[in-house]
Amino acid sequence: MHKKTVVILLLFGLIFGSNPAFAQSTCNLAAIRAAFTGAGCVELANCQDACSLYFILPVQMSGNSAQAFAQNLGANLISVESLAENTCIVNNLNSLGYGGVIWIGFNDIAQEGNFVWFDQAPVIYTHWAGGEPNNSGNEDCTQIYPNGFWNDLSCGSANSKSVIEVNLCPQITVTPNPASATVCRGQGVTLSAVTILGSPAYTYSWGPATGLSTTAGSSVVASPQITSNYTVTVTDRYGCTATNTKTVNINVATANAGADQTTCLGTPVTFMGSGGVTYSWTPATGLNSAAIMNPTATPAYTTPYTLTVTDANGCTGTDNILVNVNPLPPANAGPDAPICVGTPTNLNATGGVSYSWFPASGLSNTAIANPVANPATTTTYTVTVTDANTCVNTDAVLVTVNPYPRPMQG
Repeated sequence: MHKKTVVILLLFGLIFGSNPAFAQSTCNLAAIRAAFTGAGCVELANCQDACSLYFILPVQMSGNSAQAFAQNLGANLISVESLAENTCIVNNLNSLGYGGVIWIGFNDIAQEGNFVWFDQAPVIYTHWAGGEPNNSGNEDCTQIYPNGFWNDLSCGSANSKSVIEVNLCPQITVTPNPASATVCRGQGVTLSAVTILGSPAYTYSWGPATGLSTTAGSSVVASPQITSNYTVTVTDRYGCTATNTKTVNINVATANAGADQTTCLGTPVTFMGSGGVTYSWTPATGLNSAAIMNPTATPAYTTPYTLTVTDANGCTGTDNILVNVNPLPPANAGPDAPICVGTPTNLNATGGVSYSWFPASGLSNTAIANPVANPATTTTYTVTVTDANTCVNTDAVLVTVNPYPRPMQG
């Protein structure tokens, strides 16, 4: 294995999280060789490694035309990553009788003085001849001499042969937006895949499908219900593949409005909300405040309330609580009763399951529905009625005590 393979394996494997060593097993090498030899190229078979096939294009072309020719076949002019690779290419060329200066893929077209490889491989090795690069006459491309040294030349002139590299190890990066790949449940993270090396055009397959806007294409939106890992597989035009996995983190705000409550009309209950840093209750009807954790509620009738909480991550969650409002019992103390002093009368209350009379004076029993009343003076009796739901109500009855008439004097 050439040093280039080791460097790419270590550097790209660490950076991009895929394993080039497995790429060649998926590549259709026969299709690659057929495409390039069919286009007039000759394979430099002595330099093949796990991640690269090399071809000499013996047709004289400018640097620009040579790169365009390579790209049309899904490749680039060679990127040289080590002295061993540089030496192997030169020796293989010389053994096949291809002398003279030959194009390689080093260029500073994008930014003068900043040489990069057409295939975006890292710049970890150079082999310039003495005094080069000198940019004499806007020299943005590079040729290799028979002795292995490099010289910068104008891309649009100096026609020569060229060395083309077919990279068998595509490298894929996945960039999330937002960059943290962390959102609230119900929101989405855009995952964008970018592939370098390999042979375009690329196709992409994402999985699992759960929570994805699509499973194809270089960009997808992931909106899972829980934190999930998504893996993308890129396949280039010759069947070479690479994978990368990205974790999408989901924050969940867990609202808790508390247990349903039952109360009697007019009796407040206290909510016990939790799960957030801010709170909002709806509807506001019957609440002493709709924006606190634990409001008191006094609804006029059975009412469902919804709690929306916002947590420290800005995520929201909801929960519901039902307040059952029981009506007050129809307390009835009976009709007012006029009596003569010393003459008892029966009181007759209705509407509940238990009763309590006040005051006790003059009553035979304060804890029954129909006590006997024999007050010495006119008295208003109040009865407190409790029903099966423990709701209470009151009513009053007036017992008017009339004195006996005095006998007439004869």
